[in-house]
Amino acid sequence: MRRFFHYTIVVGLAVGLMAFFLRNAQLERVADSIAGARWGLIVVAIAVTIFSYVMRVVRWRYLLRPVGWVKFSTAFRATVMGFAATA
Repeated sequence: MRRFFHYTIVVGLAVGLMAFFLRNAQLERVADSIAGARWGLIVVAIAVTIFSYVMRVVRWRYLLRPVGWVKFSTAFRATVMGFAATA
């Protein structure tokens, strides 16, 4: 039950922030820009970003080896959350 409330708060906060930041956006222009995007470059950019995160996770696991063993999924989540927080 506690997790349900936690997820409800997180989703509510995410929806509220999206509404706040998009309140003055011209969504028709955004849709036109997305439709005219070069999808090949977007796919390459996403692949390079994921590869970058994976390499950082490998590095962090290596650096943390003297302290203890860290699962890849745990290190990956921490890395992505860290970059999301700074973005």
